[in-house]
Amino acid sequence: MSEAFSPLVWKHENLYVLDQRRLPAQQDWVACLSAEDVACAVRDRWVRGGQLVACTVAYGVALAARQRTQQSEPATAASVQRAVEQAVERLRLLTADNVIAYWALMQMKDTGRVASANGDPFAIVETLIARARRIHVQDIARCQRIGKFGAPLLAATIRVPADQPT
Repeated sequence: MSEAFSPLVWKHENLYVLDQRRLPAQQDWVACLSAEDVACAVRDRWVRGGQLVACTVAYGVALAARQRTQQSEPATAASVQRAVEQAVERLRLLTADNVIAYWALMQMKDTGRVASANGDPFAIVETLIARARRIHVQDIARCQRIGKFGAPLLAATIRVPADQPT
């Protein structure tokens, strides 16, 4: 599935979000390099809509796990799992009324817990990134199905821009 029309892009191991506050006049892509950046994107409503927020927070959990492996103190599976649980709790509080985001966060928490059994903190990160990507790809597929049914209802003159971050 293509991210061509997604307001989220995972590129170069970072998340880029389309700042929806500026639409339709501007298309500003903002880099989310950490779980805290993702929390800001959610809190300040750069991303909107239940499913999009769910995808965003899933990536936020993966970023939190990756951050833990990049700290000066050596990472362990347990320390990465603690970082995952802390990120899940922080992001859950920001999305308390979003059932889909809660589902995504529980998916990420469970994925981290299962992946931590092998003891490799870097493998946990890769597994979490892969799970966040699957959540995102599933959302893109859903949106494409909606678009397929909705496209005939749009006037032929409507243009949907496809600019992405470089």
